[in-house]
Amino acid sequence: MASGDLYLGLDLSTQQLKGTVVDAALAVVHECAVHFDEDLPQYGTSGGVVHRRHGAERSTDAAGDEVTAPTLMWVAALDLLLQRLRERCGGSLARIRGVSGAGQQHGSVYWSETGVRALGALDADRTLGAQLGAAVAFALPDSPVWMDSSTTAQCRAIE
Repeated sequence: MASGDLYLGLDLSTQQLKGTVVDAALAVVHECAVHFDEDLPQYGTSGGVVHRRHGAERSTDAAGDEVTAPTLMWVAALDLLLQRLRERCGGSLARIRGVSGAGQQHGSVYWSETGVRALGALDADRTLGAQLGAAVAFALPDSPVWMDSSTTAQCRAIE
C-alpha cells in the first residue's frame, strides 16, 4: 500500500455503522460496516431499533410508540468497526489524520457526569465499550431515535 495521509468517515444510520477510509485524492482505500441486527444480536434490535409501547417490555413489534436504540450498541459497533478496519488495513490506520462523522436522522444520547469524566481518561489499549459501559457513561441506557413518537401528546399540548 502506498504511503500518505488517510481520512476516516463514519456514517451512523438506523441499521448500521459504516466506515470509509479515503486517501488525499478521496479514493476509497478501505470500507466496512457493522450491521446492528446481524453483527450485534445481543442487543435484540430489529431494523437497528427496539419498539416498546408505554409501560411495556422491550419488543421488536413495530406497533410500539417508543422507539429507541441501545446506546452501548452504538459504542460496541464503533469498537467492532475499528477492529475490522485494523484487520483490513494493517498499519495504515496509523496514517489517519482526520475523522468525520455523520449521524443523520438519529437520536439523543444522554451522557452522565461519570461518562464525561471517563472520556478524559480513555485508554487506547482498551475497547470503548469496556471503558464507557463500566463507567455508566450514559444517563439513559436507550436513546430515542427519529421514529420515536412517545412525546407526541406533550408536543401537541405545547402547540
